[in-house]
Amino acid sequence: CARAKISSVDPSEALKAQGVTDFVCATDIPGENVCSPVGENYPFFAVEEVGYFGQPIGIIVADSLRHAEAAAKLVKVTYDTEGKKPVLSTEVAKEDKEFHFDVVNKLESGDINEKLDAAPKKLSGKVYLGSQKHFYMEPQVCDVRVDEDGCYVVQSAGQYPHGSHVAISKALGLPQNKIRLIC
Repeated sequence: CARAKISSVDPSEALKAQGVTDFVCATDIPGENVCSPVGENYPFFAVEEVGYFGQPIGIIVADSLRHAEAAAKLVKVTYDTEGKKPVLSTEVAKEDKEFHFDVVNKLESGDINEKLDAAPKKLSGKVYLGSQKHFYMEPQVCDVRVDEDGCYVVQSAGQYPHGSHVAISKALGLPQNKIRLIC
């Protein structure tokens, strides 16, 4: 389902499946349900509404990937799509007052207009890019353990260690000095 209110989530059948130990959702996060370290409101798990197809609502914890994937199919989710139309372009999203484009992250260097004016060739038109941050470039895996001092030691592969460190700290509701990130 895409862009709908979540009516109910029932993991009870999944929790009975072989190898499954838990179902984790937004209410299980001790800190903030936000995975962006730079201000965008990107939740780890959808709570009241999903904004896109495949948006995570929770995670099945199991003894193997095979068991987790099988159990995930047993989680029953019902949606209310009344009055919600899918948004398929940036232009439509900007017209829709439910979407917010108020966070602007800029990385600037030099005078872009000067360089464009001096360019020997110029192109014009529109380019449409569908993406979700760096997810397509980074492996989605990490290992976490708690050391003898009670610090979380996180081994992760990523391009933005500081951002990961901040997001983990916020989600766990812990000070950053209680999290050691190894990339």
